[in-house]
Amino acid sequence: MIGTVLAVSYAAAGAMSFGHIYAARRFGSVKPVVWMQLIGAVCVLALPWTPWFWLAALLNAGAAAFNLGTRGNRSSVLTRERTGRRQSPQARVHSFLLRLSPVLWPGAFGRMVDEGLTVLPFTIAAALQLGSVLWYGHVYRKRSLSSQKENRA
Repeated sequence: MIGTVLAVSYAAAGAMSFGHIYAARRFGSVKPVVWMQLIGAVCVLALPWTPWFWLAALLNAGAAAFNLGTRGNRSSVLTRERTGRRQSPQARVHSFLLRLSPVLWPGAFGRMVDEGLTVLPFTIAAALQLGSVLWYGHVYRKRSLSSQKENRA
């Protein structure tokens, strides 16, 4: 059953990335990432409180879809910024935050769950995600708005 949930989660992430292309064209490249990441963080926060496997499976699929479905656009924004120069400190911090939670999950978070701390790792993961998306929105929204003004001129 867990293998099926993971397969559905990755399929949902792929579908969401296609939906994200449309949203980025309509709303810009930053706003859809922020909203999708916020929804993904809510899914992560709700996971340890679910009493049924099917609901946990839906939340897991939602978290994967909303989180992984934005990776392409986040990478695009980060690489667009680099055009011929070094990565900015803000981009480096954001890149670090994006990679921190997946690195922590199997090691530190897995051990917490083994010790019976079922809510804390999900709370930490959601907090890291919220911090990352708020940072991303703050830094790249300004740049996105200025590039949109340049494109219109």
